[in-house]
Amino acid sequence: MFAKIGMTKSIRNTLRYHEEKIKNEKAELLSSNNFIKDSHQLNGSDKLDRFVQRISLNERVEKKVLHISLGFNKSEEISNEQMQVLARHYMTEMGFEKQPYLVYRHYDAAHPHCHIVSTNIRSDGRKINLATADFWKSRQITRNLEKQYNLSSYERISPEHPERYKVTQAQRVLHGQVGLKRAISDVLNTVVDHYSYTNLQELNAILHVYNVKANAGAENSYMHQHKGLVYHAIDERGRKVGKSIKASDFLLKPTLAKLEEKFVLNTSLRETHPLRVTGAINWTFAGTPPDWQGFVRDMEREGIDVVLLADKKGGPKDIFFVDHDRKAVFEGARLGPSYLLQALRERCSPERSREEQELEETQRQRLRLGL
Repeated sequence: MFAKIGMTKSIRNTLRYHEEKIKNEKAELLSSNNFIKDSHQLNGSDKLDRFVQRISLNERVEKKVLHISLGFNKSEEISNEQMQVLARHYMTEMGFEKQPYLVYRHYDAAHPHCHIVSTNIRSDGRKINLATADFWKSRQITRNLEKQYNLSSYERISPEHPERYKVTQAQRVLHGQVGLKRAISDVLNTVVDHYSYTNLQELNAILHVYNVKANAGAENSYMHQHKGLVYHAIDERGRKVGKSIKASDFLLKPTLAKLEEKFVLNTSLRETHPLRVTGAINWTFAGTPPDWQGFVRDMEREGIDVVLLADKKGGPKDIFFVDHDRKAVFEGARLGPSYLLQALRERCSPERSREEQELEETQRQRLRLGL
C-alpha cells in the first residue's frame, strides 16, 4: 500500500477531473464523509458547495485542497467495501477524520487505487499544516494497514528488477486504457534502446506509430530552456490527449540528456545509405503506380511505416519512413529529392473509389499467386 499526498488550489478543477472519470465509466464514488447527504444522494453542486463553504473560512491560504491517492499492489483483489474501510482508517490515523472528504475509486491504471479529495481548512478556519514528519507518519500508517489487513507491499518499478517489465513489442497506446503510464513505458522500452534515430523529430516519427510523443516544450518555455522532456499519448491526428509524464518518472529514464547521447551514437552507427527503404519505395512505384493510400499499404507490407509529422497548423510537413526490420527511421528529405512528400504524392495515381481499390488488390493477389 502506498499513499501520495498532494495540495492544489482549485476544488472545482479537482472535482471536475473525478466527475469526468465517472461520466466516462473510469471511476466511481465510493463514499462521502462529513457531508449532510449520503454519497448516493450527492450531486455535483452538493459536493462543490460543501467544500466551498469550508474553504471560504480561511481566505489567506493559497492551496486549500487536499488530494491523496492510495495505491495497492496490482496482485491485490480489493472490493469497494475494503477500499472504503482502508481509506477511512488512513484518514483517521492521519487526523483528517473530521474533515469533509470524498473517496473515488479509479479504473485507469493496472493497480487498484483510489483518490481522496478533502481540504486542509478546519471547521474553525484554522489550517492543517503538513510537515515532513506527517509524510513519514503516512508511510508508517500504510505499513501498519498492510499488516492489519494482510496486504502486499505496494510494488513500485525499480531498477533492481527491470526484467519483469521487459517487452519485445509494444502495442499502440490508446488514451483511456488501463495503465496508460505502463503502456507508454512499454513503447519506450521497445523503441529508445533498439531503434536508430539521430534527433528528437526522428524519434517522434517512431513513437508516432505507437500514438506517443516526446515533448521538449515550446522554444521559449522553462522546460525547453532547462532541457526537460515529457511523454504523452496522441490521437490519430497527432493531438495530445491525457496527462504528460516526465521522462525521469519512467524506469528507463529516457531524458533529453540520455537521448542526445544516443543521437550522437546512432549517427556514427547508421548505414550511409538506407537501400532497403529506397528500394521498397521504388519497387512500389514500379509498373502502375498506386494511389497514396495504396502506397502506404504497400510500404506497410514491407515492414515500413510511412509517418507524416504535422506542423503547428495541422498540415503535413515532413515525411519519415520507419523501417521495423532494420529498426531505423529515415527522413524523406535525407533520402533525396525524389523522396520528399510532394514528390512522392506526384508519383502516386489519383485517389480511386473503394471498388477500384478492391479490384486492384484482387488483381495483385492473383498476380502473386501466378508468380
